[in-house]
Amino acid sequence: MYRYFSEMDRTYKNSLRIPLKNEKYIIFSDFHLGKRNSRDDFKENSSLIISVLKDYYYKNGYTLILNGDIEELQKNSINAVLNKWKDLYDVFALFAEDSRLFKIVGNHDYKLYSRNYTDPVNSRLYDGLSLDYEGKTIFIFHGHQASKYSGFRNKLIGFILRYCAKPLGIKNIVRDYGNLKIHKTEERVYKYSRMKGVVSVIGHTHRPLFESLSDIDIIIFTIERLLRSYTNAGKREKTRIEYEIEDNKKQLKRILSYDSMEGAIGSIYDREMIIPVIFNSGCVIGPKGATGIDIDNGNISLIRWYNTHQKEKYYKQVRDERFTFGNRGAYRKILKQDSLDYIFNRIRLLTK
Repeated sequence: MYRYFSEMDRTYKNSLRIPLKNEKYIIFSDFHLGKRNSRDDFKENSSLIISVLKDYYYKNGYTLILNGDIEELQKNSINAVLNKWKDLYDVFALFAEDSRLFKIVGNHDYKLYSRNYTDPVNSRLYDGLSLDYEGKTIFIFHGHQASKYSGFRNKLIGFILRYCAKPLGIKNIVRDYGNLKIHKTEERVYKYSRMKGVVSVIGHTHRPLFESLSDIDIIIFTIERLLRSYTNAGKREKTRIEYEIEDNKKQLKRILSYDSMEGAIGSIYDREMIIPVIFNSGCVIGPKGATGIDIDNGNISLIRWYNTHQKEKYYKQVRDERFTFGNRGAYRKILKQDSLDYIFNRIRLLTK
């Protein structure tokens, strides 16, 4: 455990520190950009993400934090990726030219450190980023520092991915949520963050987390909250609550159906009182859409974007915020939101 804590602490001490005032941030991770072919993990959600970045986050003044594994360099060369995804890098460049881009490296794109790039997107790379919120820290790093995906082991895995997994068409979106390695990584980040008294935002495992809770936990707690408010609600309000409860039940059944192992495990820290110190942006290459962490106006949110096709397949009858980008439809759902003051007060009071 000490080795992982030491690696996370090194990243923490070397992270770029900037004050968090009235800026708006969106954190996305794990694009795993390839050659834009059928084996490219990002291809399925590419139109959605490019539109969301350009027509929502850029136009609304957000700063973009790319939290690692943006390029899939364990299977592809950087030049091949840059050539195939010029339209996406053009959008990244818009943020960079406005000084609204921070690019953090992960274990799949660590090779970018080996060369000096002059383009606006890759000219400045970071191990981590620390946002200072009124003397309290939001520590953003990819998360592989808490796993075995570093050094020689990462190079060996890269060799296997390029010469074995790539020819067989094995993709990065495949995740066995019952795999204890994933939970060990999250648990190490959780323990380190609790010890330091910081909020950590990671990617790496592709599993969205909010306040140390999985999306399964979030839905269950939402249903419980709605049930408590139902008793004293008026007739019209009860009708709305009934609809929301039914909607959340359907979403829970769908998640359990498609991600049975993840649902079976539920919370990974149920042995003690849960401290809200670890958040995970998930990934943008999921079959049910893209997830990210949004920081805006003193609030932090776990959000999901999905397109019309994904709505029909996974989110029938769900009334989420709808946007039209060009001729494309996109939906945005806030999975969970809390104020940063509330979260840091919980950390302070529960870790005394």
